[in-house]
Amino acid sequence: MSLHIFSDESVTGDKSAENCDFLFSPPELTGRSSVLRLSQKENVPPKSTDKAVKEPRAAGLAPCDLGPGAPLLPVGPIVDVLQYSQKNLDSAVEATQKENEVMEESQRQKELAKAEMQKVLKEKVQLMADLHSMEKSFSDLFKRFEKQKENKESLKKCVED
Repeated sequence: MSLHIFSDESVTGDKSAENCDFLFSPPELTGRSSVLRLSQKENVPPKSTDKAVKEPRAAGLAPCDLGPGAPLLPVGPIVDVLQYSQKNLDSAVEATQKENEVMEESQRQKELAKAEMQKVLKEKVQLMADLHSMEKSFSDLFKRFEKQKENKESLKKCVED
């Protein structure tokens, strides 16, 4: 924000802090804009009749410099920027949280799928073992049946002889 004065007649050279107060007040409070016109000069607060005790200042610093004891700057625009930044940060945090939730859900789904796969593989191994056992039993049964047939044939031959 810059201050422009179009005519400097009747403006004193005194730049004390009390004369600079209106420069840093928000327009909402003072009713003034940042550009003073000749008609607005009469709205400038009058110089105090009491003699102000001047504080010693560091060399090269203007009396209206920012620092401890300096008049406050308008906070409205700063608050607006900070609120906008906060909204952006909030939306970024929310998006990150949603992304994390999606990733966690995906991770849970992967773990469930992995557990299901392990279960299916375990069942497969069990079924293969059962099948192998059944094939062996069937093979043994078939051998006994064949042996029984041979014994039956040999007994028939013996009976005929």
